[in-house]
Amino acid sequence: MIPENIKDLIAKLKEKTKNNNAKWQTSSGENEFQIKLDAGKIVIDSFHNEYDNEWYVSFGIYNKEGNEVIRNTVEQSDISGDYELLLDFHETVQNSYLKTDETINKMIFEINGKDEVGEIDSPLPF
Repeated sequence: MIPENIKDLIAKLKEKTKNNNAKWQTSSGENEFQIKLDAGKIVIDSFHNEYDNEWYVSFGIYNKEGNEVIRNTVEQSDISGDYELLLDFHETVQNSYLKTDETINKMIFEINGKDEVGEIDSPLPF
């Protein structure tokens, strides 16, 4: 169970993130993001464990010396609501980092503003 003070921290940071007032960076995991604060670092990760075929979300806090002080890892089958809380937070952070809404809005603007769209030789990153 995630303590109330951590839930409060997540809510405040989620609001900052939604308002584009939080500078997230990628971290070591494929879907892991981190934010560095004066007091330490916060990380959020989402991953699939092939061994038990379960999805997990992990939230960690590190002090300014780099020591892990809190780690909450919750599996998808958790019924306390903690998984949904952390997954929603992870999605907010991921969308902010990837600039998902800005990209979609620019695409809509482009499609609405042109008679013809698309390029045959578009240099896509994949």
